[in-house]
Amino acid sequence: MSVNRMILNETSYFGKGAIKEVVTEANKNHLKKALVVTDKDLLKFNV
Repeated sequence: MSVNRMILNETSYFGKGAIKEVVTEANKNHLKKALVVTDKDLLKFNV
């Protein structure tokens, strides 16, 4: 059985245009990967 590790960042961004903050946040925390979550219903309800 393998062990997996997940590090959750301390800052989350929400709302229209939030994706623009990803590069700054990733660089600040020396992150190499990001999980961006969206789907048609989240977009439909402006989440």
